[in-house]
Amino acid sequence: MVAVYHSDHRELCAHERDWPFRIINILEVVGESMGLHRHDRYKELKVMQDADQIVNECGDLIAKHSLDPQDARDAVVRVLLGEQPLPLRGSEKAKMS
Repeated sequence: MVAVYHSDHRELCAHERDWPFRIINILEVVGESMGLHRHDRYKELKVMQDADQIVNECGDLIAKHSLDPQDARDAVVRVLLGEQPLPLRGSEKAKMS
């Protein structure tokens, strides 16, 4: 499935883990047509659906930018995981709190 708007991609990409198809942004299609590819780290993190794992994986960036790990985790829960208007399958919300 190709999302035309960036905001749609951000809201839908985590569903890739629950369904047998890829969810990509239209700019990935354009880039691939030009022979370019960039790993979608945002989607990789959002698919995890585990705030503690995400903060752990991003520990180097949190330290590099002198962020408080608890503040970073709160932001992950509120912004990355909270930006999910259509619920995912299973009990992912329990991992957020």
